[in-house]
Amino acid sequence: MRKILYFSVLLAVCCLSAISVSSQFEAERREIDLAARMREMDGVLRRANEMTIRGRLYRTARLDKASRERLDQMRRVDREDHVRYGEFLKGENTGIFKLFPDNGCVEKNLIRVDGDCTGFVPDSNYFLFRTGKYALGGDHDIGFYYDNFINTSFLTQTIMVSLGNEPIESVTAMHAALKLLDDFQPYLTPASASRSVSLFSKGVDAAGYHFADRVAAEGYTTYAIREIEFKAGGHLEIPILSYLKFKERRDSIYVFRVIRKSDDGSVTILWKQISRKNAPTIKFRKGDKFPDFGSAREKK
Repeated sequence: MRKILYFSVLLAVCCLSAISVSSQFEAERREIDLAARMREMDGVLRRANEMTIRGRLYRTARLDKASRERLDQMRRVDREDHVRYGEFLKGENTGIFKLFPDNGCVEKNLIRVDGDCTGFVPDSNYFLFRTGKYALGGDHDIGFYYDNFINTSFLTQTIMVSLGNEPIESVTAMHAALKLLDDFQPYLTPASASRSVSLFSKGVDAAGYHFADRVAAEGYTTYAIREIEFKAGGHLEIPILSYLKFKERRDSIYVFRVIRKSDDGSVTILWKQISRKNAPTIKFRKGDKFPDFGSAREKK
């Protein structure tokens, strides 16, 4: 009887162990599957980032050492500016960089160097504040397109406003224009989000300020930008939207100032982050059309 009881207990322990190991293997398998899907979607997003705001391929040939050194030299911020704003740049989430205009110089299999494109500087027209690096047209915080500052990142709504010739050091979250930016409540269905983007494409006036999806690039001018990188939820028929369920997305407000306009067409930009919070989620239902975030902004 004792032997039977002993074997019964032993069998139960073995079964529980088997279930535990099986559950562990299942959890690990799900993690591996998720990691594989993330790698796949990273590839999709990288390919999407190779598209300009006009939908043309933006692949720049790999530069040799001498060309890379020339590019780095062109991008280098003047030492005078580093010294002048040295105290400001000691602050958290601040930075300084040069941005060069994209005057429609990149076409499929062709980079124009005539007319407005004389002196075009590749891979230097879009920038990510969060990484402090230059970016491509599909994923950036700020772009310099013709004479405007823009943001045309994937599934992102951008609202910009000019604060005029106001010192960036004095601009805080309590600034009237920034309070209006922060008070804006994003629309969370594809249709309503598209209407909101279209509205700011035309511009909205409030409290003496003009809020729009782009602003004219002017010297010695300070700007604020709210960048809402939507997450995607609900019924997701487009693979890249499933990726956005796991990708880190932000709802951020930045302030930036043009402290120098150079003869080569570039601008030197000083910036700081004002706020950052979790991104809102657009809920998709079966049959919903993808929100129109692009066509309203594809203009000079």
